[in-house]
Amino acid sequence: EAEILVFQDCLYLLNEWFIRQKQGAAQAERDHFSGQVLHVFVLPELLNKPLDTRQAFTKGNFDFDLHNIIGLLTPKGQRWLSQYTWEDAPRVHGTAHVTLPEWTHRDPDWRKEVRPTLVLEGGFEVGKMSFRSIGIDSAHSQLSYSNQVWRLHNLVARRPEGEIRLTMESDTLTQDYHFQFNSGIDPLAIRPAFREEKQQQALNHFFFGQPPNVVGEIWGRWREQERTGFRASVLARNFSVRGQHYDEGRAGLAFTNSLLVAT
Repeated sequence: EAEILVFQDCLYLLNEWFIRQKQGAAQAERDHFSGQVLHVFVLPELLNKPLDTRQAFTKGNFDFDLHNIIGLLTPKGQRWLSQYTWEDAPRVHGTAHVTLPEWTHRDPDWRKEVRPTLVLEGGFEVGKMSFRSIGIDSAHSQLSYSNQVWRLHNLVARRPEGEIRLTMESDTLTQDYHFQFNSGIDPLAIRPAFREEKQQQALNHFFFGQPPNVVGEIWGRWREQERTGFRASVLARNFSVRGQHYDEGRAGLAFTNSLLVAT
């Protein structure tokens, strides 16, 4: 999901970062968080300006399993998190800046008044995991959120046969997204991500003796497949299509307006 975690979710988790940053490896069990309501600690050491400016700053890290608090997330946050599994919880670090509501405002609109001021900077690393049933040996990236846009700056995900590097921008207002990538993994590894049997069967026509190199970009709008487009250049060696072997092949691919063009 483009929104990933709405502001309330982020604020809760950032609060937990502060609580646990001096406790070493964090442990979060479901029964500990069950029934807790969203709350924010605005302590003097978290403020980078006088109290009347309402400017808050915090930093911290955590390594507890977010699946243990999935019930506290919004439906969109839950759907996003359910795409991921891991053997050991990701290690996350970051900082956050935000302008809080007027102190006299007892019922603020967090989404409209506060979320536009939120700035996050951080990163993560994780070992063995899966994304939509695609196995990954490890992954790490820097990430940020500002002007209501999520950014992955330098994601590296590794598998036994190679790695993929990508950057991403996702606008939480327009729901537009844009990925740039450089892949050296086996395309057949992504078969589990396809939900339709016809899509999975199409990949069965290919065999790669070594992973091809694919460089390109993908853009679109979440939940509006008709807006999806991509461009990519492909270099493949020692591969076969429908049983026909090829020593080398190069191609340019483009997909826009539901039309695929190969050159």
